[in-house]
Amino acid sequence: MAMALLALLIFYFLMKKIIKLVLIFGIVLLCIAGYLYYKAPNEFSDKIQYTIEEVRTHTGDIVEKGKGFAEKVDRIVEKGSELFTSKK
Repeated sequence: MAMALLALLIFYFLMKKIIKLVLIFGIVLLCIAGYLYYKAPNEFSDKIQYTIEEVRTHTGDIVEKGKGFAEKVDRIVEKGSELFTSKK
């Protein structure tokens, strides 16, 4: 039970940091987009389309890594619960 609680706490704090990082990245991206639009409105759409495609690619990679991490946490929680529920 303690191992499962510890794993859940670690997962919670990691997700909390990841969400903060994503929000900061989004704000920076909006600032850069605003600057690019201000400097060259005609070229803005081409640059934004390229950036959106790049973000989609990297987001897919991050989601796949997150799924792998979640599966590892599930296995750890299962092993921890087996240790506490096994009869001697």
